[in-house]
Amino acid sequence: MKKSVCMLFCAVFCTLLSFAAGGKEIKAGTPAHCVKTFYTCMANGDFAKAQKLINTKELQDMIKLLEALVKETPDLKKDAGAEFSAISKCEIVSEKIDGNTAKVVISYQDKGKEKKDTVNLKKINGIWKIDD
Repeated sequence: MKKSVCMLFCAVFCTLLSFAAGGKEIKAGTPAHCVKTFYTCMANGDFAKAQKLINTKELQDMIKLLEALVKETPDLKKDAGAEFSAISKCEIVSEKIDGNTAKVVISYQDKGKEKKDTVNLKKINGIWKIDD
């Protein structure tokens, strides 16, 4: 049951955020770097670091819930990592910065199908954070 809940949670979370970066070199401190780092953290189970890259409380709470599920059932860490691993390998299609906001468009393979998504970011105290 817990495994099913975790898999459902991962699927919903991926659908809500559906973004990442990969393929070409990404400069540190950019919106694309924030996105790439977030998904790498999620794939590796580094939930504490991933939370620091999020600007919205709702998404931070979702990560905390996933972290709690993983602590209760350690086998879920591997399953959650697999869900985020594919997304963490996607390509940056574009990155548009407009003052303290940015949009990163990515493409990635999900079960053999190409998907494109847009990630909204906001610069908070000089640091880019996901603001979806």
